[in-house]
Amino acid sequence: MKKVLKICFVILGIMFIFTNNVKADDTNVSLNENLQNEIVRKIDAPTGLKAEIVSNGIKLIWNNVSEASKYEIYRDYLDTGNFHKIETVATNSYTDTTATAITRYFYKIKAVKENGETSDFSTVAFMPYVSAPNPSIQSYNDKATIKWDENKYVDGYAIFRSTSKTGIYEKIKTITKNSKTSYTDKNIKAKNIYYYKLKAYKKYDNKEYYSADSKIVEKTKYAQVIIKKSSSNDSKKSITIKWKKVSGVSGYQIYRSTSKNGNYKKIKTIKKKNITSYTDKKNIGLGKLYYYKIRAYKNNGNKKEYGQYSSKHKQTTGSRKKQMNKIKLKPGSTGFKELDGEYKKIVKKVTKGKKNNYDKVKAVYKYVVDHMSHNDYHCKQFNGTFAAMVKVLGIKNVYCARGYTSTTSGGWAEHTWTIIEINDTRYVFDTSLDRHVKDRTKKVTYSKFFKTEKEVKKSYKLSYYHSDAWPVLLSTGGWGYIYY
Repeated sequence: MKKVLKICFVILGIMFIFTNNVKADDTNVSLNENLQNEIVRKIDAPTGLKAEIVSNGIKLIWNNVSEASKYEIYRDYLDTGNFHKIETVATNSYTDTTATAITRYFYKIKAVKENGETSDFSTVAFMPYVSAPNPSIQSYNDKATIKWDENKYVDGYAIFRSTSKTGIYEKIKTITKNSKTSYTDKNIKAKNIYYYKLKAYKKYDNKEYYSADSKIVEKTKYAQVIIKKSSSNDSKKSITIKWKKVSGVSGYQIYRSTSKNGNYKKIKTIKKKNITSYTDKKNIGLGKLYYYKIRAYKNNGNKKEYGQYSSKHKQTTGSRKKQMNKIKLKPGSTGFKELDGEYKKIVKKVTKGKKNNYDKVKAVYKYVVDHMSHNDYHCKQFNGTFAAMVKVLGIKNVYCARGYTSTTSGGWAEHTWTIIEINDTRYVFDTSLDRHVKDRTKKVTYSKFFKTEKEVKKSYKLSYYHSDAWPVLLSTGGWGYIYY
């Protein structure tokens, strides 16, 4: 009996050990599976990625990933599949301010954990960048004309209107040609206020992608004043302005400034609707520039209702010579030490005894025409040298222009000339062509000295301002490269 009991206890012990070993093994298997799952499972990829055009670029938004500490933004051009990381951000939105017109963009993003582990890519979001128009408006009593610059990279424009600046805007017209850049809205009530904004659009795969909203322009109750002309009387130190009559108004308010985008002060209120001219005698100086704008008004009880301001209109006083002499000289630099040193000596020598800016610039002009030859130099060097010397003299707004000039054979040749800008007016100076004249006449005629662009428009075709030029170190023949 004792033997039987002993055998039973042994069997029970073996079963206990076996059972516990199996449970331990099961536990280990479960733990290993959980650990493996934890290692294999990645952070979730971002979802809901959307792209939209905003005023300063393309904005991306997506759903937040709870485990993410940051997100990596990837971009591709033209659907090449070659994505590059362009930014890392901590929030679930990003604006790509480097987006440019004409380009199609593809975006995708990754979520990143605190330990550096990354998710798979999100889905791809596509968006072309379309720049917004920049409209202007001309108000009439019973209609409004909206104008904007042509954008040859879009397919058309949409025009929206509201009776409240911050209200709901209704689309009133779609322009389907990018070359059409104006629209007149006649479907409005006379002498009411309206607000307009525009969007440009581009089509891809039969879908229209719209730009951000343009700025808002306002159609006023009464028509915009149109300034017809102005003139200065130097002996009386006065400026006279004339404009077109606006119907249905009580009078006009006149504003003046000394710079186009400066502070305009009201200088006169004309209280009779039939008066359409004004002579300004208030502290008018000779050789100066003045800007004017005018608006009509209508008396409505104790209040005034206003029309749209006229375009800003400029008027100079005094001759161009007097205007040049009003410039305060501030000696400048070419950016090259050797040129500055040589030009300072030349300018000092040729302007000695000259009492005004005009005579100093003329002396520098003559020096360049006299001392440079087309056997050694071309137009970029002639006019680059003159522009650099004038800059060293102290004239600030001087640069070179590039385009074409007429030839004696009736054709056109590529050419560079100098521009000096005075009181917002560009004047042409061309030492190179005047050297050609000297070669024929044996004297400096100043035929291309201090001319308005209008005066020489038959012999010059402009391509662009601020051209490159090559001022010459006359003592050695060396030259510098300057982009004016």
